[in-house]
Amino acid sequence: MVGTMERTEIGKFLYQERKKRHLTQKKFLGGIVSVSQYSRVESGEQDLRTNEFFKIVQLNHINITDLLNPKDQRDSKELEDKKLNELAVAFYERDLNKIKQIKEEAKKNDAITTLLLDATLMEKILENNLDDLDPKIVEKFSKKLDEAEDWTTDKVFLQLFGSSMMIFNMDRLNMYMKEIVKRYGNTINQYSFERQRRIGSICINYLGRSYKDNDRTQLSQVLLILYNMPAIPDLLMYKLLGQYFEALFTNDQKKVNELLKVLSFSGYEKFIMNLPK
Repeated sequence: MVGTMERTEIGKFLYQERKKRHLTQKKFLGGIVSVSQYSRVESGEQDLRTNEFFKIVQLNHINITDLLNPKDQRDSKELEDKKLNELAVAFYERDLNKIKQIKEEAKKNDAITTLLLDATLMEKILENNLDDLDPKIVEKFSKKLDEAEDWTTDKVFLQLFGSSMMIFNMDRLNMYMKEIVKRYGNTINQYSFERQRRIGSICINYLGRSYKDNDRTQLSQVLLILYNMPAIPDLLMYKLLGQYFEALFTNDQKKVNELLKVLSFSGYEKFIMNLPK
């Protein structure tokens, strides 16, 4: 591809340029490449040929100066990734003050709206105050979710979806999860570790919500995704939690207690406070 730029930079750049123009992928491409192929380019999973890239640039009158000198973009992405990681740690440690701090920092940076939305939602969850969530925030979540076309492969959508499940009713949530199952049910182990980790988080959050609402609509299919994940150390937690929720749904209290002991012994005392019992 162009110079030594990473495919993730190309994909993100084209995604941002397309959204600036409020175009669908089909209109943005003008038949240069297929929509299915291009979706994987935007998600950073596939390269784009140089001649195809420049045809798209020419078609849409795109200025590529920022892409050819991407230091500022990389710095912004690295900052967002760092803060999202800090936010995840703060959430699992129930550190409400840290979450509020990150939220205030995100307000000052328009480029990291995902961080602000996540922080706002996590703040309300830890305050046990989702019913008081500002309707404008809910609207922003919905807008971000609706921006994705092939949303089951869009990392921004998946990040927001995984964090915002508590504000959806179960009918809508099951509709979304049906698409997740369709995409990943039997093929989850074929995707990158990062994608597997993200889908694993979504599955665990869904199981927590479905257990709370006593809804089994997508239960077996979601458990199957977790079961099909490769047995590697970095994905162990997702597989363990899949076993945990299966035990909850089947009223296997002995297994529930055993898994809670394993998690507690491994240093996750604060984490298991968030789990249904």
